[in-house]
Amino acid sequence: MKRQEFFEKWIEALPKFKQAVGMLRTGVRKFRYCCLGAACVVANETGFMKIDLEAEQGNSESLPIKLAKRLNITVSGSFKNYVEYKGKPYISLVDLNDDAKANFKDIARIIREQLAAKNFEPYEW
Repeated sequence: MKRQEFFEKWIEALPKFKQAVGMLRTGVRKFRYCCLGAACVVANETGFMKIDLEAEQGNSESLPIKLAKRLNITVSGSFKNYVEYKGKPYISLVDLNDDAKANFKDIARIIREQLAAKNFEPYEW
């Protein structure tokens, strides 16, 4: 699966997840995910990449480095230019999920728009 195909699967699946803030995944039996945690689940389900969310939970809200590298985005999903949401500027997907409390439908739309605008900061390390 190519990068663009993965993003399409993630965008399509995102509104189906229960949302959490501050961590990739929360809960015991009924999990909630931040938008980046949902990306990890989609990576596993589509075979794009194997992500062990149990091991990654210690990384709180950061995308696993190997997934960030393959997607060529930063671990927080940073934007080159601020994204405005409800009249306020935000610098990353983490900020939209945790600080703005943007719902997943809006975050999915924003991911699509920022991909088209080539506004994601590339992975660098």
